[in-house]
Amino acid sequence: MIMIYRYEDMLERYGSAYRIGRAVRSGEVHKVARGVYADERHPDPGAVMCAIHPQAVLTMDSAFYLHGLTDVVPELVHVATPRNSTRIRDAGVRQYFMLPHLLGTGVQVTESGGYDVRAFSRERMLVELLRSAGTLPMDYYRELIGSYRRIAGELDMREVEDCLALYRRSDSLFDMMQREVL
Repeated sequence: MIMIYRYEDMLERYGSAYRIGRAVRSGEVHKVARGVYADERHPDPGAVMCAIHPQAVLTMDSAFYLHGLTDVVPELVHVATPRNSTRIRDAGVRQYFMLPHLLGTGVQVTESGGYDVRAFSRERMLVELLRSAGTLPMDYYRELIGSYRRIAGELDMREVEDCLALYRRSDSLFDMMQREVL
């Protein structure tokens, strides 16, 4: 199991910056980003992004892949952040700015790469999929809808309705969900 550590964890583990540097040089741990270390040289990029930005939530392609709804490995890490947060300047990241009440709904902590990652739940991602129907490639959208049809009985419909209620077009999104998934 891959573990990802923040600088504070490494200080607690090794005691000083010098000893951390020595552990990195010996290959005991690997520095994967500024202030982020891992047991493996190439850990899950989503877990690294959530370690760097604790307020970030995995969404869209990253969340679909994390929940096993698609086998398409995302090229970018898709994260949602508060609307007033600083832009993430990383070419491997697609950032979505959200209002606080949208960002706090449907978030669950999932284990990925040995690290707890904040990601939107499958139910919330169904709503996001329906909202993004016009912007996603049709074959990718159909694959995701097919995955949701297979797990429709496992979904918490109350949570789906709570997530739908966050948006103005909730009635049309609900009708779309009825037609396409249920």
